Amino acid sequence: YADLGALGALARQVVCVGDPGQVAPVVTGSTQRWEHQPTGPHQPAPAALLAAHGEAITVHQLTNSWRLGPQTCALVSKHFYPQMPFASRRPDEAVIAPDGAALPEISPRPVAASHGPTDPALLTALAGRVRELTWHSVSRGGGATVPLTPTDIAVVVPHVAQAGAVRALLADVPGVLIGTVNALQGLERTAVVALHPMAGYRSAEPFALDAGRMCVTLTRHRAHLTILTAPATAPLLAAANDDPPAAAALAVLNDL
Repeated sequence: YADLGALGALARQVVCVGDPGQVAPVVTGSTQRWEHQPTGPHQPAPAALLAAHGEAITVHQLTNSWRLGPQTCALVSKHFYPQMPFASRRPDEAVIAPDGAALPEISPRPVAASHGPTDPALLTALAGRVRELTWHSVSRGGGATVPLTPTDIAVVVPHVAQAGAVRALLADVPGVLIGTVNALQGLERTAVVALHPMAGYRSAEPFALDAGRMCVTLTRHRAHLTILTAPATAPLLAAANDDPPAAAALAVLNDL
């Protein structure tokens, strides 16, 4: 918000385009002194801007996505933006398997994990799927099919330790974008391999249930997302179904 505010004096009008479902800022210091201040440094910039200058701001809700495909738009609009439905106007784009079949926009892939979020099974599965995708191709706008290169692929994970481990596993595949949900929000790639935020957990943690984190995880791709899930996640969320975030996370998981 401070950076945005500094730009205000440079123009008579400022247009900000963003996603209200993004992850809130990560603050490592104490925010107690601003606890009840709607423009505090711990608040998301759009919320702080509206709190400070709401009377001078016009908000437009966009009804189309030019990046996300129809399946992704339907899923995200239903679960994260029920009061702001939107549809896809993305040009035709698809990842093509070596056998010529077009991959679906979203493909869940269950991986058993019994050693927490950094279980080697999860990390090696992420790296393995990236290697598989480098044998695929991409078709855009009905034109010629071209190879899917490492620079067309991203890996999205919840934790810094997971990102570091996957980078090490893919050290021989330069060009793949690898990072946490927080670091990669706002970015995109043709194909994405992501780890479900609850994968590996044995309790419903608030960090993993954050709706913004799940929304960003599901929206970094243009043509294809492989999302790794853990079979233990659904029963865990069902057991905590009286908790609204857990119930919402289970609904999303069931629709993947």
